[in-house]
Amino acid sequence: MNRLFWILVVVFAVIYLGAKQGEKHNREENERIARIVAELEMQDAVEDSKYFNANKDKILKELAGLIKASNYNKIIEITERYMVSGDQLLRDIHVAAKTKQLAAVIKETPESNYEIRASAFSELEKLHPEDKNIKQRAAYYRSMYAKQQQKIEADARDRVEKYGEPPVLIFGRYYYPVENYLKSVAHDPSSISIQKCSDASFDGDGWLVGCEYLGKNAFGATVRTTSWFTIVHNQVVKVRPSN
Repeated sequence: MNRLFWILVVVFAVIYLGAKQGEKHNREENERIARIVAELEMQDAVEDSKYFNANKDKILKELAGLIKASNYNKIIEITERYMVSGDQLLRDIHVAAKTKQLAAVIKETPESNYEIRASAFSELEKLHPEDKNIKQRAAYYRSMYAKQQQKIEADARDRVEKYGEPPVLIFGRYYYPVENYLKSVAHDPSSISIQKCSDASFDGDGWLVGCEYLGKNAFGATVRTTSWFTIVHNQVVKVRPSN
């Protein structure tokens, strides 16, 4: 027995050390790849800076045409590439185009969409850190979005407490509560075969799922049926036909 015990200890030690060495190797490999990527990005930045300085007039002329055409996406693409040059005029063009782009997003976004407005104003805040109005509005929308998320989370907790967790779709095909219910009311429980079910959604009364299933009727004939099932705490509480 003692011999077997020590053999097992050695085996587990070898497995453990092998796993640790594997982790170390993976970590070192990831660090090596990260260094290579950083070096390549640095080389690209140097090349982009050189190219801009050598072709500044040409690039600025292209940007002037894009500004006239209000093509802010293309302006941002070009200016972001050459920002590494440190050219102030290029940066000013970038900030102006980005500001126009974000202003358009804000204009098209409903006041109630706090997530997008918070994101847009936060980006504007980075572009214009001295602008108190932008700073205040960014803070306001971030606060409203945080409150909105808190309410969503609170509602989700209340929903789970009242109706239970959403049912789990087994093998992407059926739900245990539906299967159990159908077998409990079927003329021939062994004939029940659920073919497919929809994802669960909350409908105010519980978790609603639609399922298509086969089962024998009172005459012994196999019938295909599609129904909607409302599930509460893993029990079917309501059934209605699909049509």
